[in-house]
Amino acid sequence: MDNLSNIEIGIRLLCVGMITVFIILFIVVLLAKGLIFLTNKMDFLDDEVHPVKLGKKVENKKVAILSAVVLSVTNGQGKIKEIRKL
Repeated sequence: MDNLSNIEIGIRLLCVGMITVFIILFIVVLLAKGLIFLTNKMDFLDDEVHPVKLGKKVENKKVAILSAVVLSVTNGQGKIKEIRKL
């Protein structure tokens, strides 16, 4: 009889712990989604178009290639601010 009550207590403790973890993770996910939503709604970037600052003699062909790659990778949202030769 004593062993049965210990098993029952263990199962109840297991269930309460799992439910608690589920609730806490659910709250964390909701807060993270809310934070992502709010961050995406705010406009941190200015929409002005700035010319690209070219470093030491960068060819126009390379600038065009880099611009195409940035536009492709960022779905049209990326901007090149400066190009420098290393």
